[in-house]
Amino acid sequence: IADYLVGRQKESLLTYLREDPQSLHQGLAVIAETYAKYVQLCLERGVSGIFFAISGWASRDLLTEEEYAEFGLRYDLKVLTAIHDGAFFNILHICGNNTYFDLLSNYPAQAINWTVALPGNPSLREGLHRTDKAVMGGVDQNTTLKDGRPEQVVAEVCRAIEQTQGLRLFLAPGCSISPQVPETNLRAARRARDNFGAGKC
Repeated sequence: IADYLVGRQKESLLTYLREDPQSLHQGLAVIAETYAKYVQLCLERGVSGIFFAISGWASRDLLTEEEYAEFGLRYDLKVLTAIHDGAFFNILHICGNNTYFDLLSNYPAQAINWTVALPGNPSLREGLHRTDKAVMGGVDQNTTLKDGRPEQVVAEVCRAIEQTQGLRLFLAPGCSISPQVPETNLRAARRARDNFGAGKC
């Protein structure tokens, strides 16, 4: 949210982080408090959980692990713990390359979603062994799903299922699905999933 407030200019936010950290902490505290109240209101309206997205900041490309623990983790958890006791299905989405997967894997969520194809990120198999959460992903939304042929989508789905043996797996893209994704590719992914259930993948 702070990133959006400075116009998605990451360098501006990094300047605040390193030259005026106290002001940034004050802003992040207000953002976290606002969203903690918001998710509590969502709970009162009957939601099952939230999709909590970390948009690129939990990455070795931007911050040290210590910096993310100070400026990210502490505020993430203020929001997530506000909903955790009343929600049974929270999804943690970790966006970007070279993510701090292990640092985030203990967040109070039931599933972790990330793009396995990006540099420095764990495979589904590795993720499954590094967390007790369900893993969510396996299909590349930028290449295979959007521009690939249906048979390529099927192959990627089968590879995801083989890596996890179908255990604790939510088959999904690693991030948002473009409106330009052909319906034939979405149907191919569903068909491959169904074929696995029938022992054919």
